[in-house]
Amino acid sequence: MEENRTIKVHRHLKDESENNFLTGMFVAVDIITSYKFEKAIPSQAVVFIEEASFVLVLKKKEGETFYFVAKK
Repeated sequence: MEENRTIKVHRHLKDESENNFLTGMFVAVDIITSYKFEKAIPSQAVVFIEEASFVLVLKKKEGETFYFVAKK
C-alpha cells in the first residue's frame, strides 16, 4: 500500500478491443471481494429467549390485538 492509501492493480477486460485505454490511464473502480444475498427482517421482529434468537411471525390479528408465533 502506498502512503496515500492506494494500491496498484493489474486487470484485463473481457473484450479489450471495445475500449481505448492506454498504459498509465486511471479508472475508478469498486473491488468486491465477496457477496452474499440475505433475507432481511426488521430488528424488532427478533426476540431473544433463554439465549436463543427467534423471529416473530404474525399468526392472526383480531381488531387491535396481534398474535405472533416465535420461529427459530
